[in-house]
Formats: sequence, structure tokens, C-alpha cells
Amino acid sequence: MIILGIDPGIATVGYGVVAFEKGSFLASDHGAILTPAHTPLENRLNKIFDDTTELIKKYKAEYLAKAKALYTMLKSKTKTSSDVLKLIDIRDAFLDAAGVMQKTRNCLTDIEKQKLFQEFIKKVIAPTGGKYIDEIVYRYLMSLGEQLGGHMRNVIGKAAQSKLTHAIIAQLQLQNLEFKAHKRNGKWVPGSQYTYKMAEEVRAIRWDNGEYKRMLVYNLTVPGIGGRNKNVDIVIFNKQTDDISSSSMKGLMADAKVLHLMGELKGGIDPAGGDEHWKTTRGALERIREAYKKSYVIFIGASIEKSMSKEIYTQLQNGQLDYVANLTNADQLAAMCAWIVEQ
Repeated sequence: MIILGIDPGIATVGYGVVAFEKGSFLASDHGAILTPAHTPLENRLNKIFDDTTELIKKYKAEYLAKAKALYTMLKSKTKTSSDVLKLIDIRDAFLDAAGVMQKTRNCLTDIEKQKLFQEFIKKVIAPTGGKYIDEIVYRYLMSLGEQLGGHMRNVIGKAAQSKLTHAIIAQLQLQNLEFKAHKRNGKWVPGSQYTYKMAEEVRAIRWDNGEYKRMLVYNLTVPGIGGRNKNVDIVIFNKQTDDISSSSMKGLMADAKVLHLMGELKGGIDPAGGDEHWKTTRGALERIREAYKKSYVIFIGASIEKSMSKEIYTQLQNGQLDYVANLTNADQLAAMCAWIVEQ
């Protein structure tokens, strides 16, 4: 974790940066943002803002660089998931990926840490087969989402969306259903031309099983839910269109009957942030239910803590939620996607 401390001022702003790693605080950087004498106030504030923004970017970039370094090492030193067990020197990175908090690690012996490491690789990573490197790096990034702020949460959100896209398309392929994926370049790609690497670019998916037509679109502003910049993560329509521009979607949603399913997707796996994510998500799901009582409502989360799970289970039992799945549990995600495709 990186902590940036600010000593505020108008002429001079002091700062200090410390890193919290392996249970200890380490000084990383310190200094001051200086503004020349007789500088107009608005210019001083602009310089302070710009220099502080650069500081934040600098230390966010360090975590992204770590993720890239982890990917490179796995690519060069492993051929299968079992080879990962030999990389003892970077075990902490794998414990991060497993979502083991630093406070928990401080209470564990080396033998206990090693056992957790082995169980993580065996039960979580090995089942992904040849995609084990992507899975490890994805989980590593998700574990850092709360530490890196808004920009990183966008990265995590995109990674979670890609994972869901993979799972839905896998179900469509398994059931031999015709589908198309809409890429960010504005083109619909037939299922026969779809490749695994396209998932990050997919903004929408549509399919047809002969009985009904469905179209999933990510991140839409839905009328009557929240306000400005309050997008719904997952929206599935019972109608298809070629144009999924904002204006087209707004026109389509003028008829509430086309909104078949809506839901929230949360990718961060930092356990400390799980409850906070749920509080925000719970409010969004309540707004969906109030505005669209006939639509299915779902929740997909990567960090579902015990305190959350009781409330979520209650909502499933009383019909407030139609389906819930843990994004990091392959069986749950596959079952949910099968259900989505069949509705």
C-alpha cells in the first residue's frame, strides 16, 4: 500500500510518501511543491493541483508496473500452473492475488503461508488450464483495486467485464447458439469469428435461440435509476438493434418492457472493501427494483464477505434478487451465465 501525506498551504505544499509492505512502513519520498513569490492565487492553485496529480500518477504507475513485471516473470519462468509453486521468492504477490490481507499474513507462520500458496494454486489457478497467467495477474490487480483509487478501479471493472464476457460466450458456444459480439470499433462480430482476445473490446453481446432474442449491453444510463453518471453495469434487452449508441439506447429504453434483466458487477477482491462495495451496490439494486419491477435483478461480485452473504441470501429468498454469483468461483459464474442465456 502507498500512502501520500500532504501538508497543505498556498505558497508551499509539503508531501511525504510511505509504503506499507510486509507489515512495515518504509519512507519512499518527500519534498515540497513550491510556487514563486508574487504569483497570482489562481496560478498557485493550478500548479499545486498539477504537481499533486503528477505525484499520484507516479505512485499508481508503480503498482501497474508490478503487475506487468509479474506477468513477464510468469511468462518466462513457467509453462504450467504447477511451475508457479517454484517461485517462492515472490510468494507475497500470489498471496495478494489470493486476497489474503496483510494483517492476516502478519499472523501466519512461513509454513502456513506456504500451505495457503499451494492451496491457491491447486484449487483456484490450476483449474483455469492454459489461462493460469491471466487469472493470476487479474486477481493480483483486483486485490490492489482499493489501494489505487478511481483509475485502477476502472481497470478492475474492465477486467471483471472481460471475465463475464468470456463466461457468457462460453455458454452460448456450449449450447450452439448463434451470437454476435459488438466491439468498441462499432462493429458486430459473428460468433464464428470471435476469439478469446476480443473480450476486452466487447461492449455488447446479442444472441438468438429460435424462441427469443436477447441483447446484453454493458454500462448504460437507464431512465429512472440514479442520476448523472449512475450507470447500470449489466443491461439485457428482449429486443436487438444494430446501433448501440447512447441516443439509440435512450430511444430503445423509452419502452420499459424491453428491459429484461439488469444487474451490478463488482470486480475488486480486497476483503476490506467488500462491505463498502455491497452498500453502494445494494442502493443501486434497490433503485432498479423500484423503477422496473418486472425485470430480473442480479449481482455478481468478486468479494462476498460473510456479513454480506447473509443479507444477499435473504434477498434471494424473498425474491429481491433473482441470481447472485461470485465472480471468482468458476462453477457459480458458469451456472449464472447458463441461467442468463436460458431466460
